[in-house]
Amino acid sequence: MNILSTAGSKAPVSDSMTRSVHWVVRMNHRNRTMSFVWVLLMLASHMWERGYGPVAWMLLCLQFLVYPHVVYFVAARSKNQLRTELGNMLLDGLMFGIWMAALKFPLWISFTLFICAGINMTVFRGAAGALLAAAVIACGTLVGAAVFGLHAEPATGTLTTSLSIATLSLYLLVVAKDAYARSVMLFQTRQQLRAKMDEVMALQQQLQEQSTQDPLTGLFNRRYLGDAMARELSRCARSGLPLSILLVDIDHFKRINDAFGHQAGDAVIVHLAQLLREHARAADVVCRYGGEEFLLLCPEMPLAAALERAQQYRTSFAAQPLQAGAVSIAVTLSAGVATFPQQGESAEALIRSADQALYRAKAAGRNRIEVASLAQ
Repeated sequence: MNILSTAGSKAPVSDSMTRSVHWVVRMNHRNRTMSFVWVLLMLASHMWERGYGPVAWMLLCLQFLVYPHVVYFVAARSKNQLRTELGNMLLDGLMFGIWMAALKFPLWISFTLFICAGINMTVFRGAAGALLAAAVIACGTLVGAAVFGLHAEPATGTLTTSLSIATLSLYLLVVAKDAYARSVMLFQTRQQLRAKMDEVMALQQQLQEQSTQDPLTGLFNRRYLGDAMARELSRCARSGLPLSILLVDIDHFKRINDAFGHQAGDAVIVHLAQLLREHARAADVVCRYGGEEFLLLCPEMPLAAALERAQQYRTSFAAQPLQAGAVSIAVTLSAGVATFPQQGESAEALIRSADQALYRAKAAGRNRIEVASLAQ
């Protein structure tokens, strides 16, 4: 029986409504409908043995066949479905207490009803739920005793006892199955969330790299250089250590672009970037400074070592012409070298000194290394 279903053109509305019902309401409806049938058989066996009249049988059917769908109907249409369903669970306990008293507290039946109601509340509310279930069951027994009188006949027949044990066992299995299903779902959800978090972190890392790396060469860009240079200058100043920069420029780069195309020009830039990276130390920062210009930040490197390094780059680059299809492109570079603190004590001063040295190297015929003048 599906209380939410309607006939004819109303069916799609029912499907949408069913999908919007809280999962606790849906799960309890399924479990309540199934377990109440078991409880009905257990109570029916006892009532048959005791010879109860038609009114009792009618109440039994209403309670355990109709009631589960009524409370589902109420909860499914509630503005706060979860709160209403928790109220339904308390109502279950209250009704169980009334049935215990009405049947004169048969031991196995009372035990089964008490455990089922207590476990159901414990699953959703913890220890407080168990205490609350015990309280409402106690209230139910008081109501039942007030209506039907206080009597105690704990004995049950063999069939009723067997049905009680079977009902309790089946109920515990269903609860365990649902708990397992929720645990698996929770684990899968956590795995999916972890995968999503890893994906987000990877994207954040990628964005971070894109914000600090040149897309063509993979070298650091000027944005990263500013932070790195400020940090290293401060450290070297505190420690009394030198810091050198090499400002490197590809000679006649415009001619290469005009003669062989921009793809060949990009290939020359990538080629030089690889050369600079391969021969850099772990502490060095290699940046594409702009266009065909590169800047190497070399902490703790004195001027003489920086000049030697620049000469190595110049000779290595000139010795490796670039192949553009069937054409071999001869390439050279020029560089200006400046060292902290002799040629500048700030990042701006150092770069300005290195740029002036690079300009002199270009003016002197290119394929040269020039050292910056001493800071005034």
